[in-house]
Amino acid sequence: MARVHGELQEMVTSLCPTDLTLDVPSPWGQQQRGEAGQERNVNVPSCDKLRETGLEAYYGNLNMLLVEAWLAKILPGLRRPLQRGKILQVPKAELITLQADGLLGGAIFVQQLRLPTGAAAPAAMMLGIHRLPRHKAMRQMLGRAPETVVTDALVAKVKAWCVAQRIERLVVCPYSELSARLQALGFAPAVKAGPAYLFGDVPVAGELCEEAGLFETRVDL
Repeated sequence: MARVHGELQEMVTSLCPTDLTLDVPSPWGQQQRGEAGQERNVNVPSCDKLRETGLEAYYGNLNMLLVEAWLAKILPGLRRPLQRGKILQVPKAELITLQADGLLGGAIFVQQLRLPTGAAAPAAMMLGIHRLPRHKAMRQMLGRAPETVVTDALVAKVKAWCVAQRIERLVVCPYSELSARLQALGFAPAVKAGPAYLFGDVPVAGELCEEAGLFETRVDL
């Protein structure tokens, strides 16, 4: 999270030169902005260049991902079951990273889901699929075009991880703009979210994946 925040700051400093550098607030500094039970107000300072290059939506989404998903849902969902002693079998998990075009191009977290009994499920979920800021803004920041399709490469690495862990199903709750690409990679809208799968102690359907549709694919073991 610190690496992503640092790259976001680097992107804004590069594309939004001003007399006073625009400060991208830390995710940790924003997580308490909302009152209990209310949506958090995430501050994402911007500028004309970010809007002109089409990077503002990406930049805003990534800020929201760090605060709303990672800090508000993912990390608490991982910690609470351990604190309450609900886990019978610790799920397998890993942060998958991708070196691409001479830099860290992307990263995604994948974790085996679990059943309400506390047992590990034969399914995993990947969260936070995205390109890192310097790769996303290579043309504007580094003056060269990227050659690697980060989403495709990350999905391939996650599928290989599932094969190594003998996990036969992979699910994801993507931003709407990724739906077509994921379907081209073998994902399809999930008819149902499996037998009440949990991510930590958070239900995958209806809570972790609130607005976007859940997608799934089978992994050939």
